[in-house]
Amino acid sequence: MQIIIAYIALASVAIGAVAAVVFAFKRVGEAMFYPTDKNYRPFLLFFFVFAGCLVIVMLCVTAAITLAGREPGQFGDFFGGVTNPILSFLTIAGLLITIVMQQDATREARDQAARQMFDASFFQMVTLLNSMVNEFEIVDEDHKRVAKGKDCFRDMHIILRNNYGPSMVSGEFEKVGRAYATVYGVFSHILPHYFRVVFNIVKSIDASTLTDDEKKHYVRLLRAQLSNYETGIIFYNSLMEEGRAFKPLIRKYDLMDNFPTKLYLRPDHLKLLGHKPYVTVEY
Repeated sequence: MQIIIAYIALASVAIGAVAAVVFAFKRVGEAMFYPTDKNYRPFLLFFFVFAGCLVIVMLCVTAAITLAGREPGQFGDFFGGVTNPILSFLTIAGLLITIVMQQDATREARDQAARQMFDASFFQMVTLLNSMVNEFEIVDEDHKRVAKGKDCFRDMHIILRNNYGPSMVSGEFEKVGRAYATVYGVFSHILPHYFRVVFNIVKSIDASTLTDDEKKHYVRLLRAQLSNYETGIIFYNSLMEEGRAFKPLIRKYDLMDNFPTKLYLRPDHLKLLGHKPYVTVEY
């Protein structure tokens, strides 16, 4: 009777071991083919503890059967036949776990290198933008400089505001387009290239493999480099046909967050970001 009970216990342990083996290989496989899932680490600890408990239980069962009056040599052979596959499995599982952990370490090193490359590229583009803006100049009719660098955007904003107001056009988009066309016409030698550089910086952030929070962090770093007058000109450019690609990025990354309301041509102009029409103007 004791032998029957012992064999039943041994069979139960064997079934549990098989289930553990199947589940273990499934989880290790998921860790290898879905590397972003880091949940396999707690499982591996649990698995080795569980496997150790199985070995101990099988030792106890084997000892119980031996004490039931059977020949020790026979059960020694039986014990070796049972434990050797388990130890072989643990060796294979340990090898797979080592491979997974090495892949994880390699991936982290690769991600870190990619992040460093992105940092270098980002700050290089920001430096290029600042250097370009520092070269901006506005001169009067006597060729005397009246503004330089970021101060040029203040003068652009003044021209923009002076040309916005009562006109022959009735729609708000058309009124904005008329005022913007005047600014763009005066500064067409510098604004197109400036807008392309700013757009490409934000686009490179958006297309990167960074997390959403990291992307917003880099956009905030860029926004900190822009004066309020620069941001205002970028905003009104995004309402034009040629700036339409920038509009969803401005919304997505809240580029107008904390922008002074007084610098809008009208306090409610921020709502224009949510409208689909784009202004096509002749310069």
